[in-house]
Amino acid sequence: MDRHRVPRIKDSLKFLKESGYNVSYAVDIGVHSGTPWLQYSFPQAHYVLIEPDIKHNETIHKNYKDYSYELINVALGNKHQEAVDINCVHLGKTFKTQCDIVTLDSLDLTPKEISLCKIDVDGYELQVIEGGTNTLRNFDMLIIESQLKDLQHIIFECDYTLNFKLWDMVNMDYEHGSLHQVDLVFLKNEFTMKHVPGYLDYQFFRQGSDLQ
Repeated sequence: MDRHRVPRIKDSLKFLKESGYNVSYAVDIGVHSGTPWLQYSFPQAHYVLIEPDIKHNETIHKNYKDYSYELINVALGNKHQEAVDINCVHLGKTFKTQCDIVTLDSLDLTPKEISLCKIDVDGYELQVIEGGTNTLRNFDMLIIESQLKDLQHIIFECDYTLNFKLWDMVNMDYEHGSLHQVDLVFLKNEFTMKHVPGYLDYQFFRQGSDLQ
């Protein structure tokens, strides 16, 4: 029976896991209270959870009690700043809180094989990338949420600066009926994927297909 790929992050990670990307180390930047699709895909991985809003801490500890993890309460950006007002979301409401901002590179993280970094910081993804180029180069996979206005710049930075290729585009989000943001999946240019059986050599996903 033929298997099909659809533009959802769970489907992408399932395919990658079968092709050799069995992630053992994952950095989750902007974890909020948890990232269920990442936990589901790689339950045995060690997670480094980065979240500036301490109001999520209790829920994070509850959601990750059966996982190997460490939590770092810090905001990330492209330079060090003290006592900065940032927007946070808690229980569906956006509010401002004050915290220090540091760079990802300053955390001195050392990814282990096979590694993944997810960045979801509500429009500040480029600043996190700019402050973490030395660290991000050492990962095997990046998953970055991108608003449409930042799409071209994020793809350029990951390709030209970090040596990653765009492999998939999933989880389209719409705002007022227009495409607003997507999740981008990047893989290291030199990684060789194992053949994954059962999938069509060519598959389309569009209006009029069986999977619409």
